[in-house]
Amino acid sequence: MPINNPKEVLALVERAASDKISLPVRKILILAFLAGAYISMGGLFSIVIGYGFPSMAPAPGLQRLLSGLVFPLGLMLVVFAGAELFTGNNAVLIPGALGRRYGWRKVLLNWMLVYAGNFVGSLFFACFLVKLPGMLSAEAWRSAAVGIAEAKVSMPWLTVFLRGVGANWLVCLAVWLGLSANDVAGRLLGLFFPIM
Repeated sequence: MPINNPKEVLALVERAASDKISLPVRKILILAFLAGAYISMGGLFSIVIGYGFPSMAPAPGLQRLLSGLVFPLGLMLVVFAGAELFTGNNAVLIPGALGRRYGWRKVLLNWMLVYAGNFVGSLFFACFLVKLPGMLSAEAWRSAAVGIAEAKVSMPWLTVFLRGVGANWLVCLAVWLGLSANDVAGRLLGLFFPIM
């Protein structure tokens, strides 16, 4: 089965962007909330699998590999469930705005609403589906989550910013690669490798 060439992917992106730009605010917020929860699911799965084997602690590369192998679940859920993710929308909305098919005001409004919805969805998932039920109460998982959080907040601002740009670039590439395939397996592979 042939893949979509870059020109065809761009046409798919522009169609998707038109749909995203025309969504009512309430729907954007609900879909963004869901995306925040889905990405959090991928993050939880990443911690549980990547750090669930304390005997692997002397092999941090293997821990990171296992963690990376399951983290893409979040983006896969976002794409296949049709949720609204801020980082994915960075890739999808830019071409139409640059081509003047809609204004930057609409793009910025979408980004603000989606970012807020993603944030609330991730907090909801973290509180009600991780913290309260004690999903990370086992020492290995709790220590991993605390260690990851402490490492992130102790980095210099520029490092965090540059890592964020790099991570967003990879998410955008994953979305584009996913759109280059015409079947489920191809889409999954396109989403998987940049996120892993």
